[in-house]
Amino acid sequence: MANTISSANLTRLRAAIHAAGLLYVVALAALLIANHFLRQSSPFVALAGTFNLYLFVAALPLALGLLLLRTRTALATLLLLAVLFLLAHPILPPVSAVLSTPGGDTTVATMTFNLGLNLTPPELLAQTIATSQADIVAVQELTSQSAAVLATELAATYPYRILDTAVGSTGFLSKYPIISYQWLSPPNGRPFLHVVVDQEGAALHIFPIHFFPPGIIWSERLPLPRGLVEAQLEGEVAYLLQQVATVSGPVIVLGDFNMSDQSHAYAAMTAALHDGFRQAGVGPGRTFPNNFHLAGVRLPFPLLRIDYVFHSSHLAATSAAVNCIEGQSDHCAVLVGLEIKPPLVAD
Repeated sequence: MANTISSANLTRLRAAIHAAGLLYVVALAALLIANHFLRQSSPFVALAGTFNLYLFVAALPLALGLLLLRTRTALATLLLLAVLFLLAHPILPPVSAVLSTPGGDTTVATMTFNLGLNLTPPELLAQTIATSQADIVAVQELTSQSAAVLATELAATYPYRILDTAVGSTGFLSKYPIISYQWLSPPNGRPFLHVVVDQEGAALHIFPIHFFPPGIIWSERLPLPRGLVEAQLEGEVAYLLQQVATVSGPVIVLGDFNMSDQSHAYAAMTAALHDGFRQAGVGPGRTFPNNFHLAGVRLPFPLLRIDYVFHSSHLAATSAAVNCIEGQSDHCAVLVGLEIKPPLVAD
């Protein structure tokens, strides 16, 4: 009798795990579909879609249970879960990028780094930038104090720079001579730069940017967000892409976009340009918040990916990394090596 009851309980448990797995996969698929079609009209979907990575993380115990069952249904559910995850979060570079061989002789090392306003002594930030050995650097949340320190400490390494806090909090450092630059002002957005540098006789068009974050709708009863509004962010991206479309030569757009890689703004960017980290990096590439403490405990990793290096088809990413430095900015730096594809004609 005991064996019969035990067998019946085991059967019910197996059935419950199968059902839970299938329901979870259906719910995740529904969220990803809603994120694609309803994100702009539903602040809640925008919020849930932004953090869908952690719904996949929450499914790990369920995935383990399905793996232990080792039935066809369980394994098929696991496969569907993995496919959904990789569709939403392509954490490995494309096969074409892995198998490709370098075809150009020139590589540009790029870096974007949100300095975090006054969180870190500027001298430490200058050391971090110098250690990166990047050829061009975009910085955000620049202050008059950090601008003065960077100009002094990095004068020899980066003789060409734009650190004008009177116009904007975005700055630019370069080992290459600056041919020209202008400040561009999107409607209701932060001013950003369009810089043209001379890279061994060829013109590279660099757009260092720092967009406003999306609007957050807060719960009326609890100090918790219940939605995101990204209309202004999408407008800034549209304005940027209009400026990029006027350029015929190689383009690099880098900075703090304040957008999730699950957003429509990100989809618009990757429809026009390549994501350097997705082309050559490995892992989720999260950059914010770095050094975040919750109830006195430091989170071991950032939660979101909002800092990027994008590039035109004139270039190919050969390396990409996220550098999260303990005790410095609340953003991680993103470093991407870009190979210039031949032939490159100056414009």
